[in-house]
Amino acid sequence: MKGYGLPKETYIELLTDRIEYFGRQLPDEDFQIMDMRYAYDEEGYEVTGELVTLDEKIIRIAKELGAIESDNGEEHWIWNLDAVARGAYPIEKLPTHVRDLAKELYYDRAA
Repeated sequence: MKGYGLPKETYIELLTDRIEYFGRQLPDEDFQIMDMRYAYDEEGYEVTGELVTLDEKIIRIAKELGAIESDNGEEHWIWNLDAVARGAYPIEKLPTHVRDLAKELYYDRAA
């Protein structure tokens, strides 16, 4: 997969919308948080301040998102949120901008 060919701003808008309404929309829309975040990276877009904020929100709801969809056979961190929430996913595979938050929320407790 190489993303959906959407402009960077569209991915940011979709992620913002889906995260803001997380848990109140249809299940396939919750899944789209992970799908859109994965596609953003597949497009090769750079990390922006907006994306950092969105990734932090994703990390904060990792347990709930991981319960919706996880594929631990996939390398990308977004498909391993269940393992992140258990403090079991290799922290060095997380984006650097969310490692401290993930460590604080999940990894320090796993020890």
